Amino acid sequence: MDDANLNTLRPTTEEILAECPRFRILVVGRSGVGKSSLINYAFGVELATVADKVRGTCNIENEITSEQNPRFVLHDSMGFEPGQTQNYETAKVFLESRGEGAALKDRVHAIWLCIQIPHAGSRVFESGDEEFLKLAAQSKVPTIAVFTQFDNLITAMEKVLTDKELDKSETEIDAMLYRRAEAEFEKTCLRSLRRINRRLPYARTSELARGSTLSHQATVALAELVSTTQTLLQGTPWFLSAISQRASAREKIDGSIKIGMKKYWRGLAASTSFPGFTLEKCLATIHSDITESWNFNDPDDLLNTEPFLTKAKALSHVVIPDDPEVKSWFGNAKHLQALIGVGATIATQVPVAAPIVIPVAAVIGLS
Repeated sequence: MDDANLNTLRPTTEEILAECPRFRILVVGRSGVGKSSLINYAFGVELATVADKVRGTCNIENEITSEQNPRFVLHDSMGFEPGQTQNYETAKVFLESRGEGAALKDRVHAIWLCIQIPHAGSRVFESGDEEFLKLAAQSKVPTIAVFTQFDNLITAMEKVLTDKELDKSETEIDAMLYRRAEAEFEKTCLRSLRRINRRLPYARTSELARGSTLSHQATVALAELVSTTQTLLQGTPWFLSAISQRASAREKIDGSIKIGMKKYWRGLAASTSFPGFTLEKCLATIHSDITESWNFNDPDDLLNTEPFLTKAKALSHVVIPDDPEVKSWFGNAKHLQALIGVGATIATQVPVAAPIVIPVAAVIGLS
């Protein structure tokens, strides 16, 4: 650790957020595609301002934010209807002003182009979608095609089951429907995407419009979208994406490690204090980085109260477990998912110490 960092002991997240306080994302898609549900689940908010139901009601320049998650800002575009060019021209002007030449805090860091998985032979991409993808490539903004409502495709497969197939067990029917939906998705959506751009990353979502607890498959699909987004980002935007999203525990762990945990724990292992700083000060700095990087929905700021900090100080007395035990804790990230669930409140859904004990333990075990 260099002398400058030791003299200030400034949290790494403080430096990152001073440069750019929010992850800025542009979500593009026609009405009914499921943008509102996607944003709500991915960022752990309850936004009702995404123009997902009524055509022509959004302004791409508007910055949509939420007090439930102050680390992201959304821009909403209505997508591109057949024969309509105004939305495309508006998006073009927007990307020219928010592209690579803009200041980092004003720049669009990622684009999700939402495409509803079609039914009964409908067209997957409109010509406007194809032109927009070319525009996004020119602007050098990381872009992902997000195919939505995969569950509707499964429902369509269910409607054409034969009487003989309906006699099978529920488990057999579910597996058969999923295989058929996968095959149809490959034939219709992925072939169309590869025709436009074989290298364009894609993801898909399912069940988000139902407004209920997601199935394991739907949760995994959402986490894969976050992970795919992360792979396209570098530097500060990568950190901001990891901080702002609330759909992938694994990306939270990776983010907290890269934000500086290895550096801190190496120093703490060598001494009970950094030169000129007490152990209490060091732990407070680590605590700040952990809570910022995990970005819990903590409206009452419970994570920074004295009772909670007192519990955090007790970590200095924890004996680091053996590697096999640590690996048994974190072999499956889904056990952490409840900690960052949509609308989770610190007081009601997790033990008081869990938000800091688990991330810190992850850092100790994985660093």
